[in-house]
Amino acid sequence: MIKAVPNAAAAGRGRGRGYFAVDQSGRSFENKLSYPDDTSCNPTVLPQSVLFAYSNDLSPQTVSDAFLALETLRNNWCVELSWFGSVRFDFTGNIDIVFNSGFEDINSTILNNLPNPNQGFQNSSIGSNVFDVIEKFFSNTQATVCGSIIVILLKRYPNESDTSRLVSLIRSHHAFVHVITSTTPSGGSQPKAMYSVASKTNGMGAFECDENFRVAGGTYIAILGYFYQFNYSMSLDYNYSGQDVQNLQIRIYADDPLNNWLPYSD
Repeated sequence: MIKAVPNAAAAGRGRGRGYFAVDQSGRSFENKLSYPDDTSCNPTVLPQSVLFAYSNDLSPQTVSDAFLALETLRNNWCVELSWFGSVRFDFTGNIDIVFNSGFEDINSTILNNLPNPNQGFQNSSIGSNVFDVIEKFFSNTQATVCGSIIVILLKRYPNESDTSRLVSLIRSHHAFVHVITSTTPSGGSQPKAMYSVASKTNGMGAFECDENFRVAGGTYIAILGYFYQFNYSMSLDYNYSGQDVQNLQIRIYADDPLNNWLPYSD
């Protein structure tokens, strides 16, 4: 026998209601969570807010170079920027998201809060607290979160494998999560978790050497090229040894907002 009981912790956040399915042995697992649809924005308006989040395990140079890639292309951003948030995570202090409205202030905020290895987690078994960062962003009362863009520089994997609640939260606000993950992780146990979050929220997930974060970072909220009046073709070469069927998606971003929200894919 399996019965559903309310998840008081999830309900207490005021943004959704979760359910645990409990079997006869008393074991429980999260079965379903839904959040009310955020109707404060519409798909014809460009994103108003961007969050730049970076792991304390990265080098200061990697973070500053990646941000510089975004800064250099800021005139081509597909946003009507009202708020730019920045936050450092994966360290022992509090997660403090700072919001700025002027780009000079943004630059100064990040450069004054670069990674500090003395404040980092000292054990590779500790997972990233990147999930907490995303939840805190959506609970803020200062910046608009509907239709927002989140860019994450990830060095440490989270230990959580279940992303369903986080994905539901992001989707309810019509937001996008883009993640650049280091190919030399500093800890954590779930390498697929944040890639799954990005994929299921119409974002992009890249696995890069740290020194290449600046290359990947510039493509996440900027337009680098255009389609012209030609017939385009695309071919993919890959080696795949698994037996399971995998779906490959090609995602194209435009600088003009659509008149409807793009569907999400599971």
